Amino acid sequence: WLDFEFDTSDCLYVRIDKKKKVLVTTFLQALGMKREEILPKFYQADIIHVKNETFYKKVDDNLIGLRIEKDMLPASQEKKFLGRRVTQDVLKALQEANVTSVQMSKTLLLNKVARNDIVDKTTGEVLVGQGDTLIDATIIVLAQHNGLEIDLINSLGYTFQPTMAISLSHDSSMTHEDALHEIHAKVWPGDVDRKSTRLNS
Repeated sequence: WLDFEFDTSDCLYVRIDKKKKVLVTTFLQALGMKREEILPKFYQADIIHVKNETFYKKVDDNLIGLRIEKDMLPASQEKKFLGRRVTQDVLKALQEANVTSVQMSKTLLLNKVARNDIVDKTTGEVLVGQGDTLIDATIIVLAQHNGLEIDLINSLGYTFQPTMAISLSHDSSMTHEDALHEIHAKVWPGDVDRKSTRLNS
């Protein structure tokens, strides 16, 4: 018997057999889904590119739903598209006008959520962890990494931050084994206590 419920932080929990609740992301990991697979499974990508300390999106299907704002396009094209939301027809018109990318202001990235770890491919450093929210300081750091590809959750249409991302950010289970232990400890705590006693004896 499974019940799903939210808490006041918008984390999604699952209650197993009406016993103690666990985060739904912990539950998914216990079922065999890898932690890094959870957000890509539930959310589409919003890919941002960094070039010369400026953020860009390619003119492709990833652009659908975005409203064209001032300074996004070259001056020669801005008047024609300014204020329009990108549909398939607008996308086609942009491509026919040989517009290959649109510039994204830093404010448009604020509070976006990383769909995957954002990694400096040169050093291997994780600049932003999966499920983390972009803040001003983070965006400034990302802008310094020329050629960086940023994989964000496409949040167009969401009123609040994505539920699964919020839940994952509160989830301390990093592996399948961690998740199994967490669920066992919550649902059958006596078994865990007896196992610990045996191991320590």
